[in-house]
Amino acid sequence: MKKRICQSATSTNFLILCVFGMVLLSCSKNNNNEENPGLTNPDGDYVICNIDDKSFSSEYVAASYGLDIFAITGITLNGEKFVNVTIFNPVEGKTYTLNKIVDEYVETNVTTATELDENYTARRNIGSGTITLTYFDGESAAGTFSVEAVHEDDPDKKISITNGKFSATSIIEL
Repeated sequence: MKKRICQSATSTNFLILCVFGMVLLSCSKNNNNEENPGLTNPDGDYVICNIDDKSFSSEYVAASYGLDIFAITGITLNGEKFVNVTIFNPVEGKTYTLNKIVDEYVETNVTTATELDENYTARRNIGSGTITLTYFDGESAAGTFSVEAVHEDDPDKKISITNGKFSATSIIEL
């Protein structure tokens, strides 16, 4: 009888260890996308970048997705500055080269406004640069961007937007 109780306890302990091990193995250690190594999962709600070597960090972020268009906008609390990233037909892991887009209906761009109420844009046929969507599932997104944007009213005025990163943990579905 004692032998049977020991075998039963050993089997139960083994089962508990197996379940505990599976739980530990299923936990994520970092923000890397395990299905696509090298892609980063969202880790908050922000838009950050350097605009002509001056740091921009959003204080409010809104992200939306609908009609095959993903958009994320980061603004400062005083509303004087914003950075918007818009991607038509978002695909996780894809890099969008803005000056290589040929379809006039594809609205993939980076737009910013400075504290001087000047708007700059990089998109098809205007400016240059890239947007990389490192994670996208329709409910959250993350990515990077770096562009040379052109002033809306004066095509000779340009700004450099570098080291851009965005992340949204909750996307409004349109």
